[in-house]
Amino acid sequence: MNLIFPLKDFDIGNIDNTFFFSENISENYENDIDQLFQSFLNLNKNKEIVTFTLPLNLSNNFMEFSGLIFAHHVRLSRELKFCNAPIIFYGVLELEQILRLTSLARILLTDNVLYVNMVKYSFQDIQRAIKKYRLKPFDLNRFIDQIQLIPPSNYNSHHGIDNEFALIQWSNYIGCFDRLPQQFRKEFVSNLYFKYLKAKNSIFAFGEYNPIKISSSENTRILLVDDEAYKGWKSFYESFFHNSNVEFEDSGIDFKNKDKDELIKMIESKVREFKPHIILLDIRLHDSDFEQNILPECLTGIELLEKIKTINSGIQILITTASNKAWNYNLAKQKGAYDFIIKDGFENPEYSLKRLVFSIEIAAKRAIFLKNVRKRINLIIKLINENPQFDYNEKDGLVSQIENNNILRNKFLSDLNSAFALLDISCEDPNKLKYYSYCYLQLFICIEEFVNLESVFEIVGDQSFVIHSLKRICVSKRSDDTVEQAIKFNKNNNGKYIIEKCSKKFIRLDTNFLVSSILIFKYGNENSSENNWTKVYKQRNEIVHEGSMPNENQIFDLLDFIRYFFNAKNENSDNLDKGLIPISDEEKLQLLKQKINTSENGKSIF
Repeated sequence: MNLIFPLKDFDIGNIDNTFFFSENISENYENDIDQLFQSFLNLNKNKEIVTFTLPLNLSNNFMEFSGLIFAHHVRLSRELKFCNAPIIFYGVLELEQILRLTSLARILLTDNVLYVNMVKYSFQDIQRAIKKYRLKPFDLNRFIDQIQLIPPSNYNSHHGIDNEFALIQWSNYIGCFDRLPQQFRKEFVSNLYFKYLKAKNSIFAFGEYNPIKISSSENTRILLVDDEAYKGWKSFYESFFHNSNVEFEDSGIDFKNKDKDELIKMIESKVREFKPHIILLDIRLHDSDFEQNILPECLTGIELLEKIKTINSGIQILITTASNKAWNYNLAKQKGAYDFIIKDGFENPEYSLKRLVFSIEIAAKRAIFLKNVRKRINLIIKLINENPQFDYNEKDGLVSQIENNNILRNKFLSDLNSAFALLDISCEDPNKLKYYSYCYLQLFICIEEFVNLESVFEIVGDQSFVIHSLKRICVSKRSDDTVEQAIKFNKNNNGKYIIEKCSKKFIRLDTNFLVSSILIFKYGNENSSENNWTKVYKQRNEIVHEGSMPNENQIFDLLDFIRYFFNAKNENSDNLDKGLIPISDEEKLQLLKQKINTSENGKSIF
């Protein structure tokens, strides 16, 4: 069958109806021209079409060159059996003129394409030429090199062609293209530029439905925040994570016509509700993000990144974008993004998706650990803000109480956030695992600072007291060079302090003694092993003296102990009367007299 497309108001003369089969694609070219041509090709895909004869333009808009566009569709629809058929164009301009008017005219210079100037020839001449024509072998790569198609400026997408082409390539690669929304699948299939890009990248192999397995020891919750999730990214990721240990959701938000602040609040609410480990975050989510000269820090994705990190800084953010601008990448990393996933359809999909899998697996491992750490730290911060024992510290008497409260709490907050930052660094770089040890010691400082609060432990002269809300309990008192203590360290009992009065030569009151005294007399425990304190203190010594490296569980043990230790609600009165009898005023006077007498006899009292 030799198809001929007559141009309206163009006299094609007396054509041979036994040779040519006349065809009209449409009376209305106002609709999407790509979908119009695709529908025509689909309807005729089973016909034995030998040649196409058509004008340079099928519509009344001369500068549209829709005939040339149709010819590109024929050549680039490689699934059609007539895609290599000879195409004969007719018109009234010289070939050189047409080439100057549009880059689409380059197809006129490719194999098995002819242009006939109807000023010089007739349709009978075209018929004779077709009968004599010898089809040349078609080389797709040569054809791609010869033509020139540019991205359409009116493409209906915030993110342009590159974003959608990545979706096409990635979906085709894992075999889930047919699972994308029908409306947009139809648009992707018919769009001429997509066909062109697909042909340029035809070296990539596409297979049957084969979702990629995400390896994770625990369930991983992943949230997609993308204003074009509805176009197919949601469907892609649903297939991508299928049969993996992943709970996947998208934001469920209609991004159109939303105020920017309203949009950010809605996404924040979704993050708090879903509690994701990983967020796949597009960097441009609002109409304002596409304004010219917008500063990177004003992009909705960047602002949202900062908000999410205040919810839980352990959440791992993967920025997903078709943009590869370095300043966006650097700023996102500064704000706490873990990685940048470039949606690039021109790159081998296998490479792109393997990189995506690797990034998600590492991010999942980081998030499961760091989210738990951050959650524990946030609970500790809440206790610090609520615990009245942090309201004052008379050792800093030169500072007003209100200022002192802020300084003290901020010091603890700084220590906790510094510890988290050290863990974040160690999780990102395997060569920096030593930061686990730095983190452990930084957290341990919080314990040392807590026992130094005079609202918790007080040293008055030769006596030491644990401060209970009901009573001050004496736990240590000194007489000459002898120290009496209310608790005894028992090496044979797994290194715990137990309630037993003992005397020993003077030694300094170390952190273990101070903490153990508080655990026993303030919190009413039988010994000092509560909440793994013995293990925590032992691990600290092993880090300092032996250079050992704590593991994740030991970090959790330390944080859980701090949370218990800082909680005023854990106070218990069971052991209030098991401390030492404090030195009376009369005994203090006698001790002073003894020291004076010792000094008069020429002996040092120190």
